[in-house]
Amino acid sequence: HLTTVEFREAVVDAAHAFFQLPNSSRLETWVGDAHGFVAQSTDRYELIFVDLYDAIGMSESQTSLAFFDHCAARLKDGGVMAINLWRNPASQLEDCQQLLARVFGQKVGYIDVDDANTVALVITGDSSELDAKTLKQRAKRLETRTGLNLSHYLRRISHCDGSGFRPGTPPRPP
Repeated sequence: HLTTVEFREAVVDAAHAFFQLPNSSRLETWVGDAHGFVAQSTDRYELIFVDLYDAIGMSESQTSLAFFDHCAARLKDGGVMAINLWRNPASQLEDCQQLLARVFGQKVGYIDVDDANTVALVITGDSSELDAKTLKQRAKRLETRTGLNLSHYLRRISHCDGSGFRPGTPPRPP
């Protein structure tokens, strides 16, 4: 079962019209503020993707301690959260990194996607370090459940240090 939250109804309509977003009993789409959703929800999730942007940059929610606290409460033990972060302005990226460290401690890792984006990864649970084999097993399980091609992203993570995901020093803004 997938739950999506989108702030703008027009984006949901475009996803159905142009990107084959299915009408499915397995897909629940909420139109509204993501911060409000995670603050009110009582459900827990194995996977949370955060990609909150408007016409000028990252949403204010994405630079809020309360938002990340609510996301942490919504993650199941062993759950994963991926957050797309813009690297400019540098101060905003640094603010997000500080908030993530405050909420999740050393369980945050970073992957530079390109010159403008960094993805922060949070893996909850007892282990703050996962080897490549464990990650591959989890990705395959989630691929089966969600239909998403996570292997592509797993290869990027595995190539970060050659042995798997290891939380470490956040990237330096450009």
